[in-house]
Amino acid sequence: MPSVIDLLRKSFLFYRTHFILFAGYAAWLLLPYAGIILVNLSGQPENIWIQITTTFFELLQFFLASWVAVIVILLTKELLIENKQISLLSIQETAWKYFPSVLFVSILQTTVIFGGIILFIIPAFIFSIWFSFTQMAVLLDNQKGIRALSFSRECVRGHFWSVAWRIFLGPAAILFAYACVINLLIALVAGITHTPIETWIDTPPIWMDVIASVTEIFLFPIFMIYTTYLYLALKGEKTVLSDDKNK
Repeated sequence: MPSVIDLLRKSFLFYRTHFILFAGYAAWLLLPYAGIILVNLSGQPENIWIQITTTFFELLQFFLASWVAVIVILLTKELLIENKQISLLSIQETAWKYFPSVLFVSILQTTVIFGGIILFIIPAFIFSIWFSFTQMAVLLDNQKGIRALSFSRECVRGHFWSVAWRIFLGPAAILFAYACVINLLIALVAGITHTPIETWIDTPPIWMDVIASVTEIFLFPIFMIYTTYLYLALKGEKTVLSDDKNK
């Protein structure tokens, strides 16, 4: 199985190669975010209509993020495995077809992991690793419902700690790099404007939130690409082991 560094390197190179394509879909997330920003600028957070509007944009952002995640996973599969001219219209139709199933297994996954939390932290950690590829099983192997959970667990079987290491460390490395860049940018602006950074801790300026959120939006596809790479690598290793046993 590829190392964390190798998975990160491949993911960033792949994202860079197809940046316009992936960033174009990620950009849809700017719409609900812009709505949330405009609503918050009204300065009346206690107003019931402001709260309803904010909730609407947050729900819209959630569903759009889920749809973009499905699109990115399907695109990654097509570009990596099929190696053919892709049809974006076909990809979008496939995404909408699988979208209800993805939401359903996500609810199942969350319920199981939450049940693990009730039983203490360790079961929740185990369940989160076992079922971390549930959505991938739906999109890339046409599994549904409980079968998707079982398929994910079967993929992880025999590779628990190596999968756990890659699932947590890869995204953590991306987030760490993102935090370093954002903090350096803030420090640079603070130095240029001669503003003590402490004044921004309690009430950060709107531009700081905008820069951080926009960066997060365009980093979002990398997480999906990384997980897809990991899933395909794990499946490939499982296939090799299975072939060796059958010889």
